[in-house]
Order: sequence, then structure tokens, then C-alpha cells
Amino acid sequence: MATDSKVREIGEEDWRVEVLESPVPVLVDCYAHWCGPCRMMAPTLEKLSSRYGERIKVLKINTDEHQKLAMDYDIRALPTCLVFWAGEIAVAMTGLRNERQLSEALESVLDKAALWDGKQGADRSFRSDELLFLLCIDRRKGRLRPESVLDPVDGVLQLGLRHFCSG
Repeated sequence: MATDSKVREIGEEDWRVEVLESPVPVLVDCYAHWCGPCRMMAPTLEKLSSRYGERIKVLKINTDEHQKLAMDYDIRALPTCLVFWAGEIAVAMTGLRNERQLSEALESVLDKAALWDGKQGADRSFRSDELLFLLCIDRRKGRLRPESVLDPVDGVLQLGLRHFCSG
């Protein structure tokens, strides 16, 4: 019997286009076939994919088959759900999650994406009474990644606000 699953499995060859370059937020379920909690979460992911439709993508990556990605994103436990927006991890959750927890994470990212998309002008600067999203340098990996919402007084490097940080 064929399934009409909206949750697609991807591999390393699809990663850049499907996740990092996606115009919408992407929920990535990092799983393995032997993982019981991963199997338990599958129906919830299907529900979320149906509920949010074109506003998000829900994808799966088998960490046994794609160990390089698991290492690149420091996946140490299963299931792990990563929510990407603008090519960066906005939310990371480890362990079995229910529909409400996953929805809250997705809504948070969708709210921030809408705030970002609603900005006018090339530099899309934020007023002081709005959240200021900053990037921090992850010195271990030598790349930029979102860490948290920070106060600009902390002296962190502010970079063009192309990405945002989770709250």
C-alpha cells in the first residue's frame, strides 16, 4: 500500500538545497530505524506537516546512513529535531517531543521569520523596542551560528541580521 507521506527523507546530496537554501523554515527529524522514540514521533511529524502545509518543510535524515551530517551537526542522541531558518539552526530539541512542543518551536521560528520578512529596506534594521537578533561566533567550528537572543551591550558581533537567534 502506497503512503501519502508529506514528510520526506533526504540525504547528504539534498541537504544544501532542501535545508540550507530553503525559503521556508525546515524541521529536520534526525532518526534511526532502530530508535523506538523516533518511530513514536513519526505520526506527530506527519500531522505537523499537514497542519503547516507550505509554510514549512518537514524532512527526515537517517543518522546511521548519513553519519557525516550527524557529526557536522553534533547529533548525539535520537530523536533530535532541528528547525532551520535562513540556513542556520534556530531550534534544536533532543528526545521524544509531543505535538505541542514541536508546534511551539515551529511557531516561534515562523513568528521570527514573519518579523524578518516584514522589514522594509536593504538593511532591515530593528527598532530598539524590537528583539535584536544577533549571531555569535562558534569558535570551535570557526563559523557563525545562532546561539541566543543577546543584549547588544554584551559586545557581541552584530552581522547584517541575515539570520536570527532563538529565544
